[in-house]
Order: sequence, then structure tokens, then C-alpha cells
Amino acid sequence: MLATRKESGKTMTPVARTVLNKAIRVTVKNDYREYAARRAREAAKKATSIKRTFISTRLKTTTPECLTKADGTVLRNRKDIEEEIRTFFQDLFSSKVHVVAYSEPSESENDKFDKEEWRVLESEVMQAIRQMKSGKAPGPDQIRSEHLKCLQEVLARPLADLFTEMLASGIVPKDWLSSHTILIHKKGARDILVNYRPIALLSTMLKVFSRDFSVDGKMSRIP
Repeated sequence: MLATRKESGKTMTPVARTVLNKAIRVTVKNDYREYAARRAREAAKKATSIKRTFISTRLKTTTPECLTKADGTVLRNRKDIEEEIRTFFQDLFSSKVHVVAYSEPSESENDKFDKEEWRVLESEVMQAIRQMKSGKAPGPDQIRSEHLKCLQEVLARPLADLFTEMLASGIVPKDWLSSHTILIHKKGARDILVNYRPIALLSTMLKVFSRDFSVDGKMSRIP
């Protein structure tokens, strides 16, 4: 496909070039994913570190080498750039509307949590895991959906018990609530933050819990 694009040169129509460019990107992405999976399988067979293999094969997301602020100031120091990124997107996504503080109503005997009614089943956990998409970037814990799919029969019972306790207590592990934010360049100058789109990489465990909580109808039982 690269040869086709090179040979066609300026004779290719814009639509054809767009279609070909997209096909090339998809092919490169799939080839790299297969390469990383093959390296992981080889590491497993040789009993070497799979984690080290993953780190060596993952695609790196680089922070912009420099940023130009609204006042024209150019930042080149890594810490200054990271702070500017943090400040910019915090201000962009912060709520500008006053929200009244939530006051939890008093609980009566009839409203108390029925653990058996809300109990998460092993089959529900396995279904939620199977429905997770593969090939997605992990969150801070580096747990991937592929890991859970390989171990779903072993993890189903402890995860079902954990999810049930989380529903009973209303407490979610703090590690699950953290995320990594990466910047994807859209178009335009690379030193202007408005030309980037932030993507939050969430915990895979939180995704499984959320999927299990919604797909089996438990969400509809919330008063």
C-alpha cells in the first residue's frame, strides 16, 4: 500500500488518498499488535519477564517538546510543560455551574441493603469480562482485558465477592479511581494545546465492575 501511494503521487484523488491512508494506519496498527502479542507469547514460553517485554514493545506517547502559551511565552522545560498541560485542561473541564451539595437521606429498615438481592454472580463477572474489548491501552495498574480473559475462571469468584462488598459498602478501591491522561494531536501546530485531545486511560477493573453493574439490570434497581 505504501508503494501504491508513492507511485500514484499527485494523480490520486483526495478521497482515494484518504481511504488509502486510513487503510495503511489500520494495517500498521494490526501488524504492531500482532508483533507485541508474539513477543509476549515467546516470553511466556521462555519463562522470561512478560512485563519487561510489554514495556519494550508498547508504543510511546511523547509529551510536546515545547508549548506556546496564550501570552506568547514558549515553554521548553519538561516540568513547566506538564504543569501547563495540567492547568489548561483542569480549567477547560472544570464546572462553571454551582452544584448544590448532596444530602444523603436517612435510611429506614426497608431501605437497607439486601446483600442477597444484589449479590454479583460468577457468571455475571465472566460475561462482563468476555464483553471487554481487547487491544485497549490499560490504566495506571497496567491490567489489560486480555489478562482478565485468560484468568476469568480463576478470578470469577473473588471478583464476584469483591463487587458484592463494593455494592454493600458503596466504596470503590482508590486505585481504581485514578487514571492516566494522554494527549492525542488532532491537527495544526504541535506547540498549541488547543490542538490536542486528552484521553483518560481508566482502570480495567473499574470498567469490568461498571459493565457488570449495568448489563444485568442492577442499575435499574437503584431507588
